[in-house]
Amino acid sequence: MLDLLKWRMHPDKIPGSLSKLKEIDGSEIVKFLQDTLDTLFGILNESSQKYSSKVFDCLVHIINLLQDSKFQHFKPVMDTYIEGHFSGALAYRDLIKVLKWYVDRIIEAERQEHIQEVLKAQEYIFKYIVQSRKLFAFATGGQNEEEFHCSIQELMMSIRFFLSKESKGTSALSQSQAVFLNSFPAVYSELLKLFDVREVASLVHDTLGSLPTIMHADDSLQEIKLQCIAKTVESELYSNPDFFY
Repeated sequence: MLDLLKWRMHPDKIPGSLSKLKEIDGSEIVKFLQDTLDTLFGILNESSQKYSSKVFDCLVHIINLLQDSKFQHFKPVMDTYIEGHFSGALAYRDLIKVLKWYVDRIIEAERQEHIQEVLKAQEYIFKYIVQSRKLFAFATGGQNEEEFHCSIQELMMSIRFFLSKESKGTSALSQSQAVFLNSFPAVYSELLKLFDVREVASLVHDTLGSLPTIMHADDSLQEIKLQCIAKTVESELYSNPDFFY
């Protein structure tokens, strides 16, 4: 842990320290949560080409660590960090790029466990993407707005393609689709911070509409799709009057 936190003093140890983060006891990580996040985004800011994937994987690990009942009470600490301390104005580019890289490989991947961990973490990945973009827009007067919108659209196209693939209920792909649908509604409120309600509604409509229309009656994915639609109806998106115009 110390090698990671002192990465500037020992840049040669960065690859090993990032790889070993998953081996560190969760209680140690949450004890130094803000320092660890500062370290990850500091490395990303200075060496994104070399370490963007490793930093992304570490971030996913920490986000999912906080889903554990043992560490859930640290979630507000991360929320406070994102809103008040996080300063990675360029991070959104790498986070979108690596997230899309994973989504583009779902269909061909033999093992889906890590990809499913990434999909489970999507709510907080989007929190970081949105806050990063807000910081960048504030610092630059809204530069590269079209580029950002295009990158989100391209990410959603990749997601729609992976959701459109028919799969059997117990297959790894079907499980990945289910993981995505379970956590997708939590992303709406983040997107609404940067896009108007009609744009988000269109993204959500097209994404849910990309699922195969014919599903087996016993397919658990059908049930999860219905649950996702129910969460959408209950969401901030649906309660916004502009949603219906």
